Amino acid sequence: MTARFLIWGLFFCGSVSAQSLHGFDLQGHRGYRARWPENTWVGMKAALDAGVATLEMDVVISKDRQVVLSHEPWLNTEICGTSTALNLYQLDYAQIRSYDCGSPKGHPRFPKQQIGPSPKPLLSEIFDSVRVYCAAKGRVLPLWNIEIKSRADWDGVFHPQPDEYVRLVLGVVAASGMKDRCMIQSFDRRIPRWVYAVDSTLELVVLEEYRRTPFKTRVAQRSLGDVGVEVGTYSPHYRMVTRRLVRRMHQSGIRVVPWTVNEPRAMRRLVQKGVDGLITDDPGIFMELKHPRAGQTP
Repeated sequence: MTARFLIWGLFFCGSVSAQSLHGFDLQGHRGYRARWPENTWVGMKAALDAGVATLEMDVVISKDRQVVLSHEPWLNTEICGTSTALNLYQLDYAQIRSYDCGSPKGHPRFPKQQIGPSPKPLLSEIFDSVRVYCAAKGRVLPLWNIEIKSRADWDGVFHPQPDEYVRLVLGVVAASGMKDRCMIQSFDRRIPRWVYAVDSTLELVVLEEYRRTPFKTRVAQRSLGDVGVEVGTYSPHYRMVTRRLVRRMHQSGIRVVPWTVNEPRAMRRLVQKGVDGLITDDPGIFMELKHPRAGQTP
């Protein structure tokens, strides 16, 4: 049994110290999406309070070239209370900020999510807010996993060309003073190449959609080959993870951090397979497994 499996085997028996778990990358998906509006400061703050190592978020570009937190490059009618999915790339940030995306009618898939006014913030604002909050709390700064939401058929329609997109995002990252704590991820295989061309020191993350195939390791190797530059983390849909895939990635020096894992049983299985972290809408579930209440078993 490897040290990794031994540590996590002990963890799920409830007999391992926090120091032994150092390095496991628990990521709050869009902040703390299960309880707070996604990609907002209040959600990021809640994720920090829950104990995540990394804040995961999505960024898009406004008409006036501001880097904005948003999963879609349009106003999502499900969470923004609008009747029209307005293209954010055609709106200046002042216009974007006027819309409330705090699930004003309640989130249909996250019934425990708190409702409250939540404009889409700038990436720079989140950097500043996290720095101030962590300083006040005396806690270490988190890591950042920033997803660039691009597709070839969206070029010039929902976002700039990928080279400009990357330069705008990396400009904010560099200005934050936290570049060494940031990762850039994307499903778009062009993005890692452009990031590497602009700043080869940033960690790159390759995202992978779920595919119904028995050849999951082969899919991963093909995707990494398509990227063509050094990648630090492979981040597949959690149902793509197998022990063999994790072993092969580790042999190549690549971390495996699957998304988006919200069920305790799935979390346990993934940890047993040796993943290096996981992305979840509800980090509280994982922390409950890690520190069960009196009378409960992990």
